[in-house]
Amino acid sequence: MSGIPIKRKLAVLWPYLALLALALTASGFWYLGAAKIKKSLYESPNISFNNISVRGFPSQFRLILENYSIQLPQGNLSGEKLTAVRMFYDFNHTIIWAEGSLQFQGKSGDQLTLTGDTIQASHVMSKDGDDYFADARISVDLQNPHIQVRPVFVEGTNISSDQIQFYSLPTETNQTRMLFNAGNLIFAETDNQNILSLKNTIVETQFPKPPDASDNITLNNMILDINLPSGELLAIQADGQLGRSNKGYLDGTLNLNFKNMTSVLKILSTRGILTSDQTALLSFALQLKTDPTKESLSDIDTFPLTLAFKRGRTFFGPIDIGPAPKL
Repeated sequence: MSGIPIKRKLAVLWPYLALLALALTASGFWYLGAAKIKKSLYESPNISFNNISVRGFPSQFRLILENYSIQLPQGNLSGEKLTAVRMFYDFNHTIIWAEGSLQFQGKSGDQLTLTGDTIQASHVMSKDGDDYFADARISVDLQNPHIQVRPVFVEGTNISSDQIQFYSLPTETNQTRMLFNAGNLIFAETDNQNILSLKNTIVETQFPKPPDASDNITLNNMILDINLPSGELLAIQADGQLGRSNKGYLDGTLNLNFKNMTSVLKILSTRGILTSDQTALLSFALQLKTDPTKESLSDIDTFPLTLAFKRGRTFFGPIDIGPAPKL
């Protein structure tokens, strides 16, 4: 190649030199970014940890915190290992997953502990958004989670499930849409005596953003398949709107459709929610709704009822069953 002119040599080498320069520039930006991430966390008064590392060169920033504690406005979040990933070319998307257990302690002393096979979340910020939650697509995926809830002033609860999924995303009508989905969701007392067991749980809601205490929440769809102690399955489907009255009570109406309504009445009567007279009245209404081709109440496929909260009272169908919850 000694006889090849220098310009021709440069022409041959130019693409390789350009790639080398691009690689060195990208490497410099990556290491500067990694150093900036570490520096900001070391200097943050709200985050502490035993160890920190930033990996993923050259395509991503993979931040790993070990034995960390994060001060939030609502309390303190701590855990064994937290990993957060952002692609080098897209800082709007963050994927987070936790290993080991997560503990949250509220400022009032309430405690929550979460463990599971997978604890993962995704956060995608809208390009023109400024609210970290209202303007983002958020998803949470928990595989075989076990949650211990320990409030200060009331009895604690243990919650477990095969899988819990949560989604939140902004809509084109300036609303926030939320979806909750869980399989084999179990609520139990601290001694693991079951309180409530649900085979399937689906809740889809929608509300204005940013939410205000006076805004209504639209329940687009709710499906609850409840495992009854008798071994039967009670299926409930609901939709409606709920809000807060001027006096602070829950206000609004839910449209309910029950399957296996006779079991519903039996449970409400056993728990003392309905008196014997109220149970008899609803049973009579059921009898009137019965299809002539059905032989008994137990053969009724579905039965619609409203659960209404108005004027500070709760109405199950036409029956006043007590005060409405105060928010």
